[in-house]
Amino acid sequence: MEETKAKNTIEGTILLSEALGNSEIILAFASEYGQKIEQKYIRVLIEAKNLEQRKSWTEQKEIEFWEAYQHISKLIQPVTIDSLVASKETNINRSKWVFRLFKKERRKSLVRRTVFFYSTLTIIVMFAMLILQIYSLKGTTLLNKIQSTNTVMKEKEKRMQQLVLITENNGNNRSANMERDMLETEVEELNLEIVNTTELLDSWLKLTRFSEKEEPIIEVEAEFPMDGPPEISNAHNNNIKILEETKNYTLILNMYILPLLYGLLGALVFVLRDLRDEIKTMVFSHESNISFALRTHLGALAGLVVGLFWGDLETQQLEFVESLSPLAAAFLAGYSVEYVFRWVESFLGSTEKKITKITVSPKEDLTIK
Repeated sequence: MEETKAKNTIEGTILLSEALGNSEIILAFASEYGQKIEQKYIRVLIEAKNLEQRKSWTEQKEIEFWEAYQHISKLIQPVTIDSLVASKETNINRSKWVFRLFKKERRKSLVRRTVFFYSTLTIIVMFAMLILQIYSLKGTTLLNKIQSTNTVMKEKEKRMQQLVLITENNGNNRSANMERDMLETEVEELNLEIVNTTELLDSWLKLTRFSEKEEPIIEVEAEFPMDGPPEISNAHNNNIKILEETKNYTLILNMYILPLLYGLLGALVFVLRDLRDEIKTMVFSHESNISFALRTHLGALAGLVVGLFWGDLETQQLEFVESLSPLAAAFLAGYSVEYVFRWVESFLGSTEKKITKITVSPKEDLTIK
């Protein structure tokens, strides 16, 4: 009889030992949150703990344990053992002198690390986005100021040409002469304003030239006479170069970099909101962390997609597009990634149908009658 019992006795495996530890976590959670568990299952789990300590498992006892483990696992759903382990605090670590000095207890858990990571990342992205937004806004404002001033100056120059014709035909026209003198003064002031704004744009562009060597500033008045053409031509070409560089950088910032950051920020806001709900309901697990990581990447990609296809969206004359800016649309795209890629799939589907229709269309009859 004893020999038969010894033959039926087996040692627990690693998975069995881990499941036993998980069953204690589930029991503690169920007891803490008022989940009622039948006593027979509790007895089986307690007996299983004793069997593990003595290493005296039998086949029947292992079967009973797995049945009890299955029952208590279903009892706490949608909470799982993975979510409970993710929320479990590990041993206190005081290895760093900061925590020892202030007697702070640092506890580690997947939930705490995830909250800290995404909160910190959100703050970093937000500050980077604000800095680039202010930088882009400054360059765009200066560029628009130059363009508007140039438009006003052209209108005044056109009026001056008309006054020149009037004064040539009638030199005694006093009002025309006075208006002409006044317009000349205003044009000079506008021209000076354009020069000063261009210098500000040049200073704005210095941040993008960190890898380039700064060329020494040459005082053209000392090298060339005022009435000579070289300095005028060089200054004009330099101003054109500054304006073109400003247009390029503002386009890159407003259509590519900022939409990407806004999409990333929208995805992070969604992650923090969803993370709060999952922690509250105790369903956060390692798989959730993987899902959040993928969500942030897709959010950044969705924001970039909005920047790339914004022109096509405007041509479709959609109501929600007319009421939004590209950056606001990028933020919403990052927050609701599913809708963006659903639109991309529908766009690709409609394009494929058009190509198929053109390819399959019957050929025209080119027979000469």
